[in-house]
Amino acid sequence: MNKYILTLIATVALSVNAMSQVLTVWKNNLDVYNVETSYIDSVTFNKKSISGEAANVVDLGLPSGLLWRSLNLGATSRTDAGDYFAWGETEGKTSFADSNTKYYTADGYTKYNATDGKTTLEAADDAARAALGGNWRTPTSNDWEELFYNCTYNYITEDGVTLLQLTSWKNSNTIYLPVAGYCLGGEYTNVGTKGDYWTSSLNTDNTKQARSAHFERPGNTVNTSSSYNHSRYLGCTIRPVCTSVVDDADTEYAYFVQIWKKGVVIYEINIDEVDNITFRDGSLSDDPNTDPNPTPNPESDDDEYEYVDLGLPSGLLWASCNLGASEPDQCGSYFAWGETTAKSSFSRSSYKYYDSNTSDYTKYDKATTTLDATDDAATAIMGGKWRMPTMDDWYELSGSCDWAWITLDDGRKAYKITGTNGKYIILPTAGWYSGSSLSYKNECGSYWASELSTSYSDKAKTMHFEDDSQSKFMQRNFDRYEGHSIRPVRQK
Repeated sequence: MNKYILTLIATVALSVNAMSQVLTVWKNNLDVYNVETSYIDSVTFNKKSISGEAANVVDLGLPSGLLWRSLNLGATSRTDAGDYFAWGETEGKTSFADSNTKYYTADGYTKYNATDGKTTLEAADDAARAALGGNWRTPTSNDWEELFYNCTYNYITEDGVTLLQLTSWKNSNTIYLPVAGYCLGGEYTNVGTKGDYWTSSLNTDNTKQARSAHFERPGNTVNTSSSYNHSRYLGCTIRPVCTSVVDDADTEYAYFVQIWKKGVVIYEINIDEVDNITFRDGSLSDDPNTDPNPTPNPESDDDEYEYVDLGLPSGLLWASCNLGASEPDQCGSYFAWGETTAKSSFSRSSYKYYDSNTSDYTKYDKATTTLDATDDAATAIMGGKWRMPTMDDWYELSGSCDWAWITLDDGRKAYKITGTNGKYIILPTAGWYSGSSLSYKNECGSYWASELSTSYSDKAKTMHFEDDSQSKFMQRNFDRYEGHSIRPVRQK
């Protein structure tokens, strides 16, 4: 590490504790990152591998400590599907049938069957171990379940390839899975719409099959399964996992500037790309680049309520303000799910569709999961053109727009969401009500969708985001009697 970097470390270490300063990272004479020092916890300079197998490891902060590879087996980039494998074979191929599958005979499979008691791939039959060595292996069904449970996920497109983006709730690190379908015979099926990744787990109910991790997207909602069953001779992709990686002779390193908040790296850059790190007195709210008093280019027709056309594929129009607000940066009112009147005290016993005598909800269950128009606060207050967004609407907003954190003139954080046409809306960090207590205002945003939770009929879906997360947002389920924000939508 050169003398300049040592000086830089000392400067940042002293300045990050200073009051009312803005830290700026400079690259090629441009300010590429700005943050108030009061907002962050620390700035560190850490050595990271940038080549060799160690550079392909992603720590998602999972409870098990498992590490996921950033690339598929046989891939050279994150958009590359890599090779396709039959289950229990260690070489990729392009034609798949039972007749050319290892351990198959006309009488059945000679290994991993109902009599030998083997239900998980042995190392000799694990393609990940054979190709990468060390403690790399094909993940089990439980490994995939842990991944799906601890990450937010969404379909994105990069270089014309559809990817499933998985972002950790714990540390915001991300991996990308090509939506690669599968291969049967010599034909590739469902490429770009569905993903099938082998697990190392046999289907014990039918030993001619093994379990795969499967995901698909009906509409914009991503459905996942960690125990989908496929014939063992089918060609599927593999995403390796390991518990640790030993550096090899090809490993190269670089030093990175990392900015931390609440145990999460919220920004990092290779030190070789940094011209300088500077500090100035003041705050971001007096910087014109932070858009402290946003105006979201609102439009209106004969409707009295302003909207913003973000150029979305669906043509959906988003209200310029939260329900109950008159300005884009105002938090607005808070509503229980399915109630049409704002309030400031929320409890189960006072909820419109809860019967305290039977201790049960009287409307909406697994058979009726979407709000009726009569129970939609946006429709009731703003008129028939308006409604609450679905989760598909939120996912479209995520996939079609640029999301950027800004600081409002009073120091609050908000999301600025910009469409492909340059128009934008502002989502304030309004928090939410539980009881008569407003929690996490200026830290989190929690906006109702019009759908009941698919798992719990006493909860409903929200679009939830936090100011220290690198992911755009996560879908979360909240008790439907609690008070959350609403951002209305309408069609053209």
